[in-house]
Amino acid sequence: MKLVYSHQNPLMVHNIANVIENQGISCQVRNEMIISVMGEGAGFDAWPEIWVKDEFVQVAVEIVNAALRQAKHNTNWYCDACGELNESTFEVCWSCHSEGEP
Repeated sequence: MKLVYSHQNPLMVHNIANVIENQGISCQVRNEMIISVMGEGAGFDAWPEIWVKDEFVQVAVEIVNAALRQAKHNTNWYCDACGELNESTFEVCWSCHSEGEP
C-alpha cells in the first residue's frame, strides 16, 4: 500500500477518502488517533493519511487532485446586480435572485 494523501484536518482526510471510495477504490485512513499523543516528532508526521493498494495509486492521486481543484474553485462571489456576497453553492443571488457568475 502507498500513501496518496495527508492533511492536518481529519475531516478533510475523511472527505477525500469518501471521494476515493465513491470511485470504487478501497482505501485506509491511518494515523487518526496518533495526533492526540504527538509531542516530540514533527507535526506533519502525525497527520491522518490515506493509503491505497499499489495498483490504484495513480488513479487515486488523480482523484485527489481533481477533488482539491474542484474545492479550490468553490469560492464565494459577489452579485453583479446588487453587489451582495453569495456562498459558492448559490447559483442565484440570495438577495435579488439574479443569476451570477461564481
